[in-house]
Amino acid sequence: MAACVSVGVDNVLSLDTVTPVPECAFVLVQTSEYTTISGLNALFAEYFQFDNDLFSLIITAYLLSFISGHILGRIISGLRKAG
Repeated sequence: MAACVSVGVDNVLSLDTVTPVPECAFVLVQTSEYTTISGLNALFAEYFQFDNDLFSLIITAYLLSFISGHILGRIISGLRKAG
């Protein structure tokens, strides 16, 4: 079970029973809870890590579609004026 801890004088830790756990600055957890949390962090890091190759591919596709759309718009605008 997680417990809220406050840091006192001379860096002495004391159990804080007044502050609820979600609002604590420091929390003590049991070994099993720490293992679960660190396992979840590794899982999130694996699934949500930034992929440079995918980012480059998406940015290139957006850039090419913007440029080609802009050029096509200029061509169509020029054909309307000529016609």
